Amino acid sequence: MNRREFIVTTLAAGGGLDIGITNPEARAAGNVAGPKIGARPWESLMKPGEAEVSAWVVVAPDDTVTIRVAQTDVGQGMFTSCAKMVAEELECDWSRVQVEYASANRHLKENFVYYEMHTFSSNSVRLGRIPLQRAGAHAR
Repeated sequence: MNRREFIVTTLAAGGGLDIGITNPEARAAGNVAGPKIGARPWESLMKPGEAEVSAWVVVAPDDTVTIRVAQTDVGQGMFTSCAKMVAEELECDWSRVQVEYASANRHLKENFVYYEMHTFSSNSVRLGRIPLQRAGAHAR
């Protein structure tokens, strides 16, 4: 086998193993578990009458919880993993959780209130666990 045949065979086999399974009916019906994300996640979802418990957590009168995530989600699931850490500490209903990006402006104005606002090298969950759990415990 020469190099060209090896590359073609490897790509064909690797591409054949990339299978995705979705259930469009469940997604259309809204039965997919996970946080709700606004159409513009960089804008605040906070509405009049909602109580900001901390820089991380906002609670609405209807028990909807908005969790602010300071890391960027570029497909690795930061909105889910970081929000789950806060929601588990809060012991709130996961179906009533919304997620939004934390404000970089507020982070600087309030002396680095969100601890770390960068995403690199798979450190967001490992390094963010303690501040996120503290935010959930404080809100509880």
